[in-house]
Amino acid sequence: MTKLKRKYSQPTLKILFSLAGNQCSHPDCTKPAILLATDQSDTKVLNQICHIYALSEDGPRGKLGLTETELNDPDNLLVLCPTCHTIIDKQHETYPAKLLQQWKKTHELEIKKRLALDLKSINTEVITRPSYPTELVDKKIEDEIILLRKSRFFLEADRINSSLILAKKLVEGEFFGGSANVRSHALAWCARFLSVSNELEKAEDYLKVAKYLGTSPETEIANAFIFSMK
Repeated sequence: MTKLKRKYSQPTLKILFSLAGNQCSHPDCTKPAILLATDQSDTKVLNQICHIYALSEDGPRGKLGLTETELNDPDNLLVLCPTCHTIIDKQHETYPAKLLQQWKKTHELEIKKRLALDLKSINTEVITRPSYPTELVDKKIEDEIILLRKSRFFLEADRINSSLILAKKLVEGEFFGGSANVRSHALAWCARFLSVSNELEKAEDYLKVAKYLGTSPETEIANAFIFSMK
C-alpha cells in the first residue's frame, strides 16, 4: 500500500484557519488557535489540522478509493485543538466522518456570519474614494510598517501611539490613496499591536476595515490576537 503524505498548500492553510476563526471546530470547545507571545516565548500556533477521512485506509475513519489530493483537500480537513484532535482519533467510532463534516459545516457558517455582520458596519467610502499616485503611497505605507514592526524590539518605542497614528492615516489621512491590499496589510498590523493594549475596541474597528479591503495572513493573525484578548 502506497503511503500517502500530508500536503497542505498555502491557499489550503489560509482557507482552513480563516474559516476556523481562531477557534477549535469542536462545537463544545473554544480553545484559541494561537497562543500569544510572552516575555520568554514567541507567538505559537496551537490548533492542528485533522483529517475527516484518514490518510491511511486503516487509519481513523479510513475510506477506500480516495486520492492523496482528495484527502488533503480543505473539504476533508478540520481545525481542532490538540486535545479534541486526539480524542476524535482515539475514539473514532464515536466520531464518524459524517459527524465531523457537520461540525465543520456548522462552525464555518457561524464564522462567516460573524464576518458578514462586521462588514455591514464599514463605511464603503473607505475603499471607494479615488487617489493618486497609488504606487508612491504604497511605498510610503510599506516603509511605515517596517518601522512599526521593528519597534517591537525596542522597549522605549511607543508602538501603540504609532499604530493609532498610522491607522488614522490609512483610513482618512495621507495614506488613504494607497492600494486596498497594502492598506489592509498595514491596518492588520496596527490592529494586532492595538489588541494587546487598552485600545482593543479600536483594534476591532481597524481590523473590520482591513478585512473589508482584503484578507491576508496578517488579517487572520490580527483576528486571532483580538479573539484571544477578548
